[in-house]
Amino acid sequence: MNVTFKKHAPITGLAGIGYSYPNVDIKINKKTVGEIIGPTWQTPDGKWGIMFCVMKKEPDNNPNRNWKNIMLKARLNNEQDARKFVEEYIDQISERYTFHYRED
Repeated sequence: MNVTFKKHAPITGLAGIGYSYPNVDIKINKKTVGEIIGPTWQTPDGKWGIMFCVMKKEPDNNPNRNWKNIMLKARLNNEQDARKFVEEYIDQISERYTFHYRED
């Protein structure tokens, strides 16, 4: 699976102090399916997280949409490690979940 990444623009102003690392979109076939989330002032471990938008397998208490966000348990030290992790495990993740392609 061909995975590409697009880094968001850095947050400026006072908000940029607490959110100093821009997030990174995870794209498959030029469509966004997830995000690498940088640590913020609220992140207790100071590590990077990975989130994907996936289709729901069973209905839940929100009938307005048929997809949900999931966070992987993997916590990585930097953005490069997170990118490598996604590239390495994207096939296994796509076997388990059906991706929801977000609108940009």
